[in-house]
Amino acid sequence: MYKDVCRRPAGHFVAEARGFTLIELLVTLSVLSILMFVAVPSMSDVVADSRVAETRHRVRAALALARSEAIRRGITVTMCASVDSQSCEGRAKQGKYLWSQLLLFKDNNADRMFFTADQDELIRVVDLSGGGQVLWNRGQSTIYASDGSLSGSVNGSFYIFDEAEMSKGVRMLLQLTGRLRQADFSNQDIAYVDQYLGH
Repeated sequence: MYKDVCRRPAGHFVAEARGFTLIELLVTLSVLSILMFVAVPSMSDVVADSRVAETRHRVRAALALARSEAIRRGITVTMCASVDSQSCEGRAKQGKYLWSQLLLFKDNNADRMFFTADQDELIRVVDLSGGGQVLWNRGQSTIYASDGSLSGSVNGSFYIFDEAEMSKGVRMLLQLTGRLRQADFSNQDIAYVDQYLGH
């Protein structure tokens, strides 16, 4: 004679196992979809903000270093766009250009180009990739004179932005004195960058 091991002991109640009902599942999915609808856009805003902030910090630090080196050492310091960390991309003084890297160097022959350490003295290489994009509206370089002012009496603006979230961008106006003034993107700034990007 066998013993029934599945029988409920006397005086004890065992709760029956049950799953979710269709209504519970639909309510849960509705709440999750609402949360995703609210959270995803704000998360993309946070990512865009951090990219722009990181790139802004790098550009600001590079400009501060270039200006302080020019004043401290009494030299001309050039900052130029680069794509290979070895040389300047070009010597254009006008026009809008995206900068992915920049070189800071003592420009001994004042030609706005860094060729070799024999001719010019490299101060710093700054990588701008991986964050926000940088658009400079005064060519492929800028020069600090020994008094910390901009050489050539030409000021300009760095437009730092995330292409997916353009409204998160900042404009950094480089004044003739060599100092920076910063403002969030206006609609006019967005249109200016959009025109360059061909949107």
